[in-house]
Amino acid sequence: MAITKRQADALTYDPNGPAQQVLWDGDLPGFGLRVFPSGVKSWVVLYRNRSGRSRLMTLGRYGVLTVDGARRRAKAIQAEALEGRDPLEERKAARQGETVRALADEWIERHAKHHNRSWREQKRLLDKHVLPVLGSRKVRDLTRADVARLHAKIGERTPILANRVHEVLRAMLERGRAWGYLPENAPNPAEGIERFPENRRERWVTGTELPRLLAAIDAEPDPYVRALFRLYLLTGARRRELLNAKWDDVDLKAGVLYVQRPKGRGKPKPRAVPLSSAALDVLREIPRLAGNAYIFPSPTRKGRPLVNPDKPWRRVRERAGLSDVRIHDLRRTTGAMLASSGVSLPIIAETLGHSSTRATEIYARIASEAARAALERHAAAVAAVTGGERES
Repeated sequence: MAITKRQADALTYDPNGPAQQVLWDGDLPGFGLRVFPSGVKSWVVLYRNRSGRSRLMTLGRYGVLTVDGARRRAKAIQAEALEGRDPLEERKAARQGETVRALADEWIERHAKHHNRSWREQKRLLDKHVLPVLGSRKVRDLTRADVARLHAKIGERTPILANRVHEVLRAMLERGRAWGYLPENAPNPAEGIERFPENRRERWVTGTELPRLLAAIDAEPDPYVRALFRLYLLTGARRRELLNAKWDDVDLKAGVLYVQRPKGRGKPKPRAVPLSSAALDVLREIPRLAGNAYIFPSPTRKGRPLVNPDKPWRRVRERAGLSDVRIHDLRRTTGAMLASSGVSLPIIAETLGHSSTRATEIYARIASEAARAALERHAAAVAAVTGGERES
């Protein structure tokens, strides 16, 4: 006998009965009305998936969904199961796949890991700043106002970070549109957000600060740490370029270190970092750790490189009284010293591995000042000669 409205209305939860209490329909096997301890009642359908596992799927709440409507849905679900589908799993996948969190997971695994060498940092930005706020939101429901509020909130304290988060979110949502998370013609919710102004950082170690820094580096007990910071200064290499370098990448005879460039898209392109005699001396003094191919081995992970030298760097800079100097500023220091000694901008760009001249423009002013100082010395020399000629 089919479930009647009177039976459905009269159904109550028995506290002494089983945890799962269902009034089953007599006409359609597997179709029923479930009652919960709270008194809420929902239509359910029972079916078996392809592997023979029993699945109980909720169709809708009683009172919202009529008996006839629930019965039609139950028949459709059971028909799908007979075709080898699993409607409950498909529903779960669809719900998960609509969220910002699901898109973030897919974007990292399917796209970022294969195209962006900085994918770990992008994942960190998403995990820390985006997903706690927007992770459970449906991508289709996301608005420009949502993204703008997030950008503004982060920017209250760290405007540059807010811009980086926005860049990642915008790229992720654009890819999500191609994957069907957004309607094809829908606007990207992260477009049209006004970025915070960014002033390019111009901090390097000056000539008067350098002796203090070198003394602070030499005071470090770990030989790998001492060598790492010295080589940052002597080569101008990027942070990851040195940390990922292996002994097989060093050609001591040619005086070259071959590094994989960590920036940009596509396959990494190796570049040759010239090594001065001082840099070669530092490399020769580094102890080689058996079983580890990396120049700077991890102290805790066998066969792996050192990952994060921030803690010893904080000790070094505090010891030197240079608390505002970052590791990347050592690379700027190399460029600044080359510029002040009269080295041309193209040579500086080649030495530092800049892919565009824009990255080297920061040193143009230094080079100009060095040239002006050289001309002043030249003018003084000319004046001295002219004065001597007049006296005679």
